Amino acid sequence: MITPTELAQLKQISIADYLAQQGHQPVQVHGSELTYYSPFRQEKTPSFRVSLAKNAFKDFGDDELKGDLIRLVQLLHQCTFLTAIEKLQEFGSQPAKTSFSFSGQIVSEGNDSPTEITAVKPLQHPALLRYCQERGISVLTAYQYLKEVHYRNQGGQFFAVGFANEKGGYELRAKIGKEVKLCTSKALTVFEVPGAKAVNVFEGFFDFLSAVEYYQARRPAHTTIVLNSTSLVKQAIPLLRNYRYAYTYLDNDEAGRKAVNQLKRNFINVEDRSRLYYPHKDFNEFWLGLQQPPSM
Repeated sequence: MITPTELAQLKQISIADYLAQQGHQPVQVHGSELTYYSPFRQEKTPSFRVSLAKNAFKDFGDDELKGDLIRLVQLLHQCTFLTAIEKLQEFGSQPAKTSFSFSGQIVSEGNDSPTEITAVKPLQHPALLRYCQERGISVLTAYQYLKEVHYRNQGGQFFAVGFANEKGGYELRAKIGKEVKLCTSKALTVFEVPGAKAVNVFEGFFDFLSAVEYYQARRPAHTTIVLNSTSLVKQAIPLLRNYRYAYTYLDNDEAGRKAVNQLKRNFINVEDRSRLYYPHKDFNEFWLGLQQPPSM
């Protein structure tokens, strides 16, 4: 017999997580609402909506198809309430599935305390979605490139947006009163475009995402490298040599200029595009400025 507390805990399981486990991914994101093709039928126009804030669903193609997670499980599997509970208990007991492999220990910038990642899931928490929007990044872009990462540090449990790198680790960012910056062992992030003759180089992932928004391109036209730190420029050089041209979007500061000069010494066809967002420090600051209405 399930207790009221246990039932309440099961209802807190994210509908988006359960749908992802069943092979269903959203095709549109509007604020805290996700839109899917209906899991109950074939359709050309997506009509299935999930509210992350309410953790509820509604199928606009059929007024009877709506409710909470338990109701969804019953409908998906054509099962009883008790069987749906059993399926959710089994789902909730599974370890968080991630697309990478590492020890679980990361080092935070400016903090020697070990941090343990406890879960990685699709980006859905309203606070993280708001944080991305405050950085000028739409929910659709954030959902495409970022994850929601839960972690434990100094006895507390926290969560942040996570940007994956080539070693299977994450850059972590959040705003809890002040900006929080954590990282796994530093590594590049590479988005390879087969057949590309040019490569973009960004310093940080919010700069890259700002460029995605600015150029209105869901996918980069050129292979793109996000350094995640100017200290990793040397690691990027062998990759750059596979391309004819490199376009750099690094910070307008001393570290950014040194990194560009280092690339120029090792790769002749470098075009410094930081002038696009000068006098702003970086692409994200420039992009945020474009979102502000002009002053009178």
